[in-house]
Amino acid sequence: MRRHILFVVACCTLLLAACSPTRREAMTIHYYDFGPESAAVSSHIPTVLQVPNVSAPEWLESTAIQYRLAFRDPQAVYTYASGRWLAPPNSLLTSRLKYLLGGGAGVASPADAIRTGCVVRVALEDFSQTFDSEKSSHVTARARASLVANDGKGLIAQQIFGGDRPTPTADLSGGVVALGASGDALAGDIAKWLAQTLDPNAAQGQAAIRQCKGS
Repeated sequence: MRRHILFVVACCTLLLAACSPTRREAMTIHYYDFGPESAAVSSHIPTVLQVPNVSAPEWLESTAIQYRLAFRDPQAVYTYASGRWLAPPNSLLTSRLKYLLGGGAGVASPADAIRTGCVVRVALEDFSQTFDSEKSSHVTARARASLVANDGKGLIAQQIFGGDRPTPTADLSGGVVALGASGDALAGDIAKWLAQTLDPNAAQGQAAIRQCKGS
């Protein structure tokens, strides 16, 4: 009798296993960038700029979209499961910045065999969403830009850009909209700052251009 009961239990277990789903339904992942490019900034920078890839801390060098729950556990960093950046935020910022600087004398990468006037080094320091409550959130986008002489020995100018921006909705959709606008604003503000710093019509700009060229 005992063997019969065990046999029945085993058969029922196999039947239930056969009826159970063999895999979970695949989750759809959406990919985002900063949105369409606006009209190029007419920078009128009279010297070719070398623009290396924007650097970022290790936690930002991925396609994950980061957020915090400040009202619950502000030290914990989470990532959205259903959303990703099309490329790491520092790569997206590099592309947008080079596009906006294209109206000047030109931009080059370190690998290009082109003599440039100055090097523009940008470090992305934060690019994340923070939930202040379950129904409200904001994003933080911050970067440090440095204008360095071609020989790498002289820091000509440096400035911090960015800040906080409220999200239209407290969710993934609202976060990427606000972060995209913030990334676009970072690139635009850095491009305008470079145009002002290297303005050939201003005495300060002429001095900066001479420093770029090492003269």
